[in-house]
Amino acid sequence: MTGMAAAGQKGTFCLTVDNLGEALAVGRGRAARPDPEDQSIRVGVPAFLDLFADLQLRSTFFVEGWNALHHANVIKRIAAAGHEIGLHGWLHEYWAEDLDDRTREQLLWDGTAALRLAGLNPVAFRAPGGYRGNRTLEALGELGYRIDSSIDAGRGAEGETPELAALPGGIVSIPWTFDMIDHWHYVSAPQGPRHPAAVAAHWIGLVDAAADRGGLVTLIVHPFVSGVDHTRMKALRQVLEHAVAHPRIEVGSAGQVADAFTAGAGGRLASVHVLPLSRILGESTPRCVGASAPLLPSRPGVPKARSGTSSASRVRDNPRLCSQVKSGRCQQGSRIVSAASAGFRRG
Repeated sequence: MTGMAAAGQKGTFCLTVDNLGEALAVGRGRAARPDPEDQSIRVGVPAFLDLFADLQLRSTFFVEGWNALHHANVIKRIAAAGHEIGLHGWLHEYWAEDLDDRTREQLLWDGTAALRLAGLNPVAFRAPGGYRGNRTLEALGELGYRIDSSIDAGRGAEGETPELAALPGGIVSIPWTFDMIDHWHYVSAPQGPRHPAAVAAHWIGLVDAAADRGGLVTLIVHPFVSGVDHTRMKALRQVLEHAVAHPRIEVGSAGQVADAFTAGAGGRLASVHVLPLSRILGESTPRCVGASAPLLPSRPGVPKARSGTSSASRVRDNPRLCSQVKSGRCQQGSRIVSAASAGFRRG
């Protein structure tokens, strides 16, 4: 639907997170195993969990099946906080471009099995690289998925107005556009990285447009892109606070959005209760992002980075800076960017 929304019809904001750990680096041959000091897990995931808990928002975390073997504890803590788990390929393959139909089907079955064996039930799928590819929907239906947040090849351009739709087999389609992806702005943009303030303004404009037409806007953020950078996290908070406060926007996870869509046009998203990382870990007092108990244990025989050798460690080891970062007042040492961002293309 385009134009103005029908009377009483609200817009929908779907909150999602893509990628976890070193799956992409392993898939691209830049690494062979998990990194015990991966900042996207040590800093990025806790940053998202704390922000979402503060705003009482549920998100869908799309993770690669490989992570069920190497970071099952991380995924379980995400789920324990009240968030949904979705599948994002096996090693962040470029789903439509690099794989044949048989391999897509195999990786869907393997990734789903790995998550389920770890005690996790993925509710949604998003193709790495974004594009759905052949045989995907059939396999998703056989595996019991009810949500696909991929798009068809050639779609997703800036200016498109994606809408919820029912796909064959009762699967709900939750599409998106590339300009609602943090990596697209901060890393992949042809004109070069954009400032977080400009990204926030652009996203807020798309939220307002979705409210005006009673349509959909789907946000995709990455732990290694936004989660490890305090300025980008501040911009993300601004966008989410705007969406939450907007009288004509409903904010929710892929599962909440699909449930409301299935219930009928204009269905209200169910309320949720989500927890910060400190509550999941049973800590009596919350600590700054990155200062909580490690999500990822150190590998035996691998020394930890010395205090003060990175922006992340400087934040963790400086209580005053920690409090400034937590409140969004930090101006120095604001960028803690994971090396995993190199070579990442889409989604």
